[in-house]
Amino acid sequence: MKSKSIAKWSYFIGVFSISAMLCWILLFIITESFEPLKLQRNIRDVFHLSIALILGLMVGSFIINTMSNLTRIAEKHEQAPKSEDHCGWLLAFLVSLPVILILLTIYENHQSIQKEQTALIENTRSIIAKYPDEMKRLLDYRFKKNWLLSMEEILWKIGNDLQLIVQDEINGVHVFLKFSSHSMSMDEEGVLEKDNYLMTTTDEEKKYLEQVFNDGKIDTRITRSNYTYTLFCPHVQDNKIIVFYQTE
Repeated sequence: MKSKSIAKWSYFIGVFSISAMLCWILLFIITESFEPLKLQRNIRDVFHLSIALILGLMVGSFIINTMSNLTRIAEKHEQAPKSEDHCGWLLAFLVSLPVILILLTIYENHQSIQKEQTALIENTRSIIAKYPDEMKRLLDYRFKKNWLLSMEEILWKIGNDLQLIVQDEINGVHVFLKFSSHSMSMDEEGVLEKDNYLMTTTDEEKKYLEQVFNDGKIDTRITRSNYTYTLFCPHVQDNKIIVFYQTE
């Protein structure tokens, strides 16, 4: 094989190695940032080995390319026939691979998030539809022991780690109370205290709940933070409102 062909092929291999390394690095960054579950499982195991092999391929192709070019310079009397140069097209294609990969990964991650959010919302709504009698009992909110016991029993029955949010008052101030299937709390004298059920909210969550309970804006809210979904799913019946709360 002529030195010009060797140099050309080593150049292609070097460019391909650089593109492959960029792809791996971008894929690793995307995996750590967006956590697409299908890609995360095996990437960490092979990442370092793959980078080492690609670097070895790059160094080898660089050495071969350099030696071939030196040989061509030494053999000035040989004139190789001109051939069509496809380097530009190949280089453009290889450079575009990381961009294509990152766009496809972001799209897949977005679709996965949308599916998970839709499934979480539909699952909660199906539970509400499945237990109409239980929903009526929950809507008939009274901060009394009988209601709390009934609430715990219902939440335990429907499962799915659902919690319940209601609006109440403490010293004339509107507050939000959150209950779960194991939230019964009394003081030393066996007295129920609303303070023990106060829900801690962010400013955005407080604004959303105020719109639900005070303005009647019954919109489901779902957010994602650090790979955790937070769902607020209101339920209205006979002008009474409760909100189901879930994190997953």
